[in-house]
Amino acid sequence: PTGDSTSWTATQQLIHDLYHPVIFLSEDMYRDFPAHLHIDLLPHMQGAGNGKRMMHTLLDHLRARGCKGVHLEMHRDNQRALGFYKHL
Repeated sequence: PTGDSTSWTATQQLIHDLYHPVIFLSEDMYRDFPAHLHIDLLPHMQGAGNGKRMMHTLLDHLRARGCKGVHLEMHRDNQRALGFYKHL
């Protein structure tokens, strides 16, 4: 999107954020964790192992290609996501 960001729709803001992420990692973190992931599942797809299968597929592919680490962002209050990542 272009123009004044205060007039953007929610969709335009999401598109902007996708292509201009605000990630505060040091160069060392990027070197150690070069891949970035983001996962969102619709509520009706949650709790059935779909996210776990997706994560294992992604991580297996990255590992096979020599990727040595992955970083992600999540909201600090998202306890459900935190539990999901801790149990992978």
